Amino acid sequence: MRTLDYGRAILADVEFDGDTLAPFTDEEIERWVKFADPDAADVAAEITDLAQEMLSCSISERTVIAEFETYAAATKLPYGPVQEIEEVVQLNRGAENEITGYHVRGDTIYFAESSGADHPYYRAGLRVTYRAGYRQIPAGLKAGLRQAIATALSDRQDNVLGAASEIPTSSRKKLLKWRRY
Repeated sequence: MRTLDYGRAILADVEFDGDTLAPFTDEEIERWVKFADPDAADVAAEITDLAQEMLSCSISERTVIAEFETYAAATKLPYGPVQEIEEVVQLNRGAENEITGYHVRGDTIYFAESSGADHPYYRAGLRVTYRAGYRQIPAGLKAGLRQAIATALSDRQDNVLGAASEIPTSSRKKLLKWRRY
């Protein structure tokens, strides 16, 4: 009898399919920024993208396509929280074979075949297509984003052409509580 060998999963590429829904409407932004700004939606989108990258999560619902060079019996998926797995495909020497023997717990996908010659660690690659993001954004995360957007809009001199180049330090601590891994 062999014990599970969780091996090493090497992430090669991540793509996002389709449009990402903005977590805030223009009217919401104007309400808490207290002034009308033609660049508010662009700055909010930029801050949201920066936050998603910093936190390794999808704030709004979107489709994620993660490709791994190799994968293991337990493979963590980037940009959670995972809502629904759409497709799992093994990439082996140019051939693509759909995998059905798996289950998901949290942001980790576990494969049924985990011992012997069929061990997933020895397979060539993996592509997982899934829906990720919060169905309802947690209040604390929303408050951190709101503060980051308001700070970026009020500190226009620090931004290039009205866009945000980084998350303001005052908001970073609130947002880092939501960091995934």
